[in-house]
Amino acid sequence: MGRPRGVDSLRLAWSLGCSLRHAGPAGDAGVAEHAYTTARGERAVVTLDGATVVLGPESVLRISGSYGVRDRTVSLTGHGYFDVAPDATHPFRVWANGNPH
Repeated sequence: MGRPRGVDSLRLAWSLGCSLRHAGPAGDAGVAEHAYTTARGERAVVTLDGATVVLGPESVLRISGSYGVRDRTVSLTGHGYFDVAPDATHPFRVWANGNPH
């Protein structure tokens, strides 16, 4: 019934020739986390189920392994522009620079 949610269906699109770095899964600390990092002068487009994030220069986007299970929570350090499809059963939440938004 539809496409499965979560990091397994994570797709990555390159933008402006950047060298986006991806780290994950994060070892044995419970649920795996994926992190996407851009360097100075770089931008990247990260496509998740139901959301597209344009990641600005010198930024980090972290997605937990449980993304899409109950909600769609991400953590952003730096700059990002979000285009999110509404889904009342899986609200989209952003933690930016350590604070919930």
